[in-house]
Amino acid sequence: MLKFLLKLQITFLLMYFINFSFSFADPLIIKKVNVVGEKRISESFILNFLPNFPNTKFNDEVLNKFTKDLYKTGLFSEVSLDIKKNILEVIIKEFPIINNVFFTGNDLLDDKQLNDIVKISPRDTLNLDNVNEAVEKIRTEYQKIGRYLAEVKPTKVNLGEGRVDLNFDIIEGSLLTVKNINFVGNQNYSNSELKSIISTKEDAWYKLFGSNKFLPERLEYDKTKLVEFYNQRGYIDFKVEIARGDLLPDISGFNLNFIVSEGKRYSVKNLIIDSSLIDDNKKKLLIKEIFLKKGEYFDSRALEESIKLLVKEFEFLGFNFIRVSPKITKNKNVVNIMFVVQEGTEKYINKIIIMGNSRTNDSVIRRELSLLEGDPFNKSKLLTSIGDLRRLGYFQSVNYRLDQIDSSDLLNIIIDVKETNTGSVSFGVGYSSLNNTTLSFGLNEKNFLGEGKKVRLQVDLSEKKNKL
Repeated sequence: MLKFLLKLQITFLLMYFINFSFSFADPLIIKKVNVVGEKRISESFILNFLPNFPNTKFNDEVLNKFTKDLYKTGLFSEVSLDIKKNILEVIIKEFPIINNVFFTGNDLLDDKQLNDIVKISPRDTLNLDNVNEAVEKIRTEYQKIGRYLAEVKPTKVNLGEGRVDLNFDIIEGSLLTVKNINFVGNQNYSNSELKSIISTKEDAWYKLFGSNKFLPERLEYDKTKLVEFYNQRGYIDFKVEIARGDLLPDISGFNLNFIVSEGKRYSVKNLIIDSSLIDDNKKKLLIKEIFLKKGEYFDSRALEESIKLLVKEFEFLGFNFIRVSPKITKNKNVVNIMFVVQEGTEKYINKIIIMGNSRTNDSVIRRELSLLEGDPFNKSKLLTSIGDLRRLGYFQSVNYRLDQIDSSDLLNIIIDVKETNTGSVSFGVGYSSLNNTTLSFGLNEKNFLGEGKKVRLQVDLSEKKNKL
């Protein structure tokens, strides 16, 4: 009997859920839609979210989407639906309109700065999510200047007719500084040495330079500085395991704690250039020129400068788009470094674009270039051309950049010049017993009319003799 009742119960439940699912999918018979609660927003705007209204095929899915879409507009604080006798009633409550936004208690950040931060303006709707987001943005901005205890309280003043004034009342709080900087795991360099490397400094009345404010984003910069310091001294495996600012129990400031792992110190054993572009004799000569030296401790700065030097040397030999990839192999306390040097695919010059020359003609600049549009790109020729332009004396500066054209084998060369004064004027007055009073005027111009031509004019006038 018990088993029979249990089966009957399960059967009843299954029939219930099956009927429910059918009713969920069944169309609703809606003959009329009424909107209740609208003040500023028109009924047509609201009904526009019903598909094909007034011929909407109503069902639960359509009504759920309708409700969600109205909320997404950010105009309504409440949306509810009620169906009575085939009439759908849409009951809404509109967010009020902001009349003005005010800030009180702010001295360190002015109203304009805060307005730019909150991005809430008069005539916006008062959306509580936006207000809460603005509060967090203000707090974050105060944290950036060391005010971690800043408090922000938003309040609204009802003005009637769906309008409000929004006020952010700010208590800026005291400045929290870094009281102590601690290092754990450093065996080869003292705390004082490492403190001198990072940008954050401990608070002390006599320290005039460096920032003693705790800024979380500065931690990443300080970690980078520590890694650079150790890498430049042979500690390739150095890591900052933890970098953290801990608020003191009395809320008077922060302790900055670094946990580091120094690792082994490596010296350079072998240096190799792997490239099919040059012969072995040239490779040996280049090895002697690079900044890394056998037997010395590994130095990341020397590695970077060595890469730059190799790029420059290969480009000088006429190779283009050089890629230098260092491969470091560690063995106990030594490293072998192989510089893999490859040339990129050949590029051709699409356009040579000259900028910044308001006076000097393009033709004057182009005649100094060893490259023409359509030529294969050659870095050595480009550098020679830039040097020739600088020696003309027409320009205060000459710079260039290369613009790759999508994935093609074409590139543009943009030459940017800054012109300088190329002329001089002289004027003088003299007296002699031979010519009595003499006036002289001189004009010297080495880029006349922007044509790159030199012109010199000298005029001497006297009571007895004139000279041009």
